[in-house]
Amino acid sequence: MSICINTSFNKKESLNKTISFIKEVLQINSIELTTDARAHGYQMLFSSKEIKSLGIHIEIMSGGWCDFIRNETSMLLPQISLMKQLGTNKIRLFISNPHLPAETNIITFKKANSLIKKYARLYPDIYFLFENHGGLTANGLLTRHLMEEVDMFNVGLVYDPSNYIASGANPLEALGLTFKYIKHVHVKDINQNKEFCSVGEGITPWKKIIETLKLNDYNGVYSIEYEGKENPKLGIQKSLNNFRNLINE
Repeated sequence: MSICINTSFNKKESLNKTISFIKEVLQINSIELTTDARAHGYQMLFSSKEIKSLGIHIEIMSGGWCDFIRNETSMLLPQISLMKQLGTNKIRLFISNPHLPAETNIITFKKANSLIKKYARLYPDIYFLFENHGGLTANGLLTRHLMEEVDMFNVGLVYDPSNYIASGANPLEALGLTFKYIKHVHVKDINQNKEFCSVGEGITPWKKIIETLKLNDYNGVYSIEYEGKENPKLGIQKSLNNFRNLINE
């Protein structure tokens, strides 16, 4: 089972310090590089020299803040350019800005589908992977409908079960409905108050999720993500250790 660490857990320190912690303390050599405006890669969108010098494998770029409903995708091309420099061919995206409302109707579906297909055709060597995060991906049925309508070999999903819970949806039901499109998994947790926490300390049914993914021969990567309120380094360490314990149960 392949594991990487999402660098977004430690936004207050430099990328260099964050990667040193991931390699030396967590003993992981693969990352999901977050490039939204709050995190590390944003200032390096036009240069890969610093990232390359850190000597770590970039499994996927966690691209930020494109909106395929509102036709706001100016950030996408520089991120694709950086991906090619760094040697990764997968990018995590949102269908729309998760902080803005997104109506789930035929108009918004058509707008998103058209723009997603445009980029997927322009860059057939890039895998555009959309994370469920409310709106058009608020539950399994909506997410599956979106993927069925797009129907492109290089368009898939980042499955985030805790985000489904935050949206009021059943993550196991969503998994069953969308498994064929899942190419990457975000591993985090959420509690009864819908606050993110360390893996194993919330209500996300990770044991059942892992079993279901194994039964369906999932061969993608599990990306450990921490968005809780405690010290981020402690939170990511606990999340990684608890997830490994769940795998071995």
